[in-house]
Amino acid sequence: RTQIGGVEETTTLSYSEDDYIVAEDAYVIGNYPREWVYEVIMNNLNKFSYCYTRQLTRNPNLEGDISIMFVISSDGSVASASTSNTTMNNAEVESCANTQMQTLRFPAHPGGAGHSAAITYPFTFSLPAE
Repeated sequence: RTQIGGVEETTTLSYSEDDYIVAEDAYVIGNYPREWVYEVIMNNLNKFSYCYTRQLTRNPNLEGDISIMFVISSDGSVASASTSNTTMNNAEVESCANTQMQTLRFPAHPGGAGHSAAITYPFTFSLPAE
């Protein structure tokens, strides 16, 4: 565990069924349970994998990291999502991943109305090991 800007970070790696994507643990600002974020992302990992795999036909060597910064509103909807950091530098994958993030529904903020949380979630996209 490490501290970054007063926010605790725990590195936990999870692999999707097709091994194209690794989702690491989130940076959370706004008193929102990290495990809720993790559960929703893991249950929807296929949406992010889709963004990546559909671009592999155009660029079969495409790999890299994308961190998405998004805001969870008090009702659990995603108010905004954008790429905060990328080593992939592929606008199509990044745009698709941001759009997919905005479709997700999280549990309502435990603080109730008027509370929100800013989350940064890192993804690593790569070809499966042969």
